[in-house]
Amino acid sequence: LVLWGLISLSPLAVFHEHSAGVRALLQPPPGVGSALSRLFASVGTDEHIVLFALKADESARTSQHIGSRSDDEDRCAGDEERGGVRVLANLSGHAERVHELLWRPAEELLCVRCSNHAERSESLLYVWQLTSGRLERVLSGSEALPHLAAMACAPLKQTVPETTPLRELRSSASKRMLERVRLPLGEGNAPLDV
Repeated sequence: LVLWGLISLSPLAVFHEHSAGVRALLQPPPGVGSALSRLFASVGTDEHIVLFALKADESARTSQHIGSRSDDEDRCAGDEERGGVRVLANLSGHAERVHELLWRPAEELLCVRCSNHAERSESLLYVWQLTSGRLERVLSGSEALPHLAAMACAPLKQTVPETTPLRELRSSASKRMLERVRLPLGEGNAPLDV
């Protein structure tokens, strides 16, 4: 993941948190409160979710910080700020495709709906603690159904957009480029249409 400066048009920071491409960058939806509003998440094709924290303004360094901890307390060993952004947590271990995120700011939780199917009833629900980045629990089957039903109409829910794998894009783009190509075979031979 490369973060670019809009004014300088140069890279501000490079993060190597995903083992595959990034499917989506998501900001928490309006209504999450000031503590979570300075976060953003990357969802990778590796089904990892990486939470990033934007550097807080000096004037905003109060109890608005996640878990009411200072930046020094919140920083992990080896964790560094790059370009005004730092990795808060790497939420990995989703066994299936990440479809939706539900932000629960009051409990400092992030619920993640994963499934290889469009059916909500066949989904797994991962519940992550935002302050520690720890997986609290995984719900499935009848245990997950009431939570998934509530999640379907929750105002702080985000759907992770579906993307076309890069290899499919490359093959379709290559096919379009070759649609009207004519190859000469030499003198006296008609061109071969591809």
